[in-house]
Amino acid sequence: MCKKISIVLLSTLLFSCNSFSDNSSSEEDELITCDDCNGEGYVKTTCSECNGYGYVECPDCMGTGHVGRCVHCSGNGAEVCVFCNGNGGEYNQLFDRYDDCFLCSGQGFKLCTYCNGTGNSSCMYCGGEKEVQCEECGGEGIIKKKCPDCEGSGEKRQ
Repeated sequence: MCKKISIVLLSTLLFSCNSFSDNSSSEEDELITCDDCNGEGYVKTTCSECNGYGYVECPDCMGTGHVGRCVHCSGNGAEVCVFCNGNGGEYNQLFDRYDDCFLCSGQGFKLCTYCNGTGNSSCMYCGGEKEVQCEECGGEGIIKKKCPDCEGSGEKRQ
């Protein structure tokens, strides 16, 4: 009799466990694509630092592209011609005439090759471009944050 009761109790217990496990795989536990992030696991927002542009004004030159006078031409924008030493040409004894310098076309100077005649030194940080890539968004213009609804998995329970 003791064996019979044990078997009945054991089978009842097994039946109860199977019934419970069948209920746990109901529709409530199914994973579905997260609506907030469309299954990507992150949500996108416009970068507030660059307003979605991806670039910001250069902090070194304040958006001018220059950071002071050119040290090669002292801010004049021109350099003395190295071929004619600023004379603009030379006397040609063979033809008894004064010939213009071929390098500076007789002017005695040429545009500074370092500042391209502007007289200003280009900003080393932005390379004279006046803007740099936004550090906040990495130049993408958007910020990706982990989805708070699905915690970055892209799926959530129904």
